[in-house]
Amino acid sequence: MTHSAHLYQAFFNTTSDSIFVVDAAAKTIVEANAQALNDTGYRPEGLNGLAIDRVFQARGLSRDAFSWNADEAGEVHLDTPIGQKER
Repeated sequence: MTHSAHLYQAFFNTTSDSIFVVDAAAKTIVEANAQALNDTGYRPEGLNGLAIDRVFQARGLSRDAFSWNADEAGEVHLDTPIGQKER
């Protein structure tokens, strides 16, 4: 693993913010960090491949309650609180 890959993994796994890596075209979760798993109540295998709006619908938000904003690098930004998985 390269030095930059180590730095990425260290940041990704130790930040106190939830981070979701999303396939913007499919709007599905590719990867989520430990904080995202903790905040949503999902296990990695439950989140990976899940439609991102399912995470927000668990909080009772409609599909229109958040918007996708892709920047020039193709990164998608959401400023909507996430919800716990329905049990």
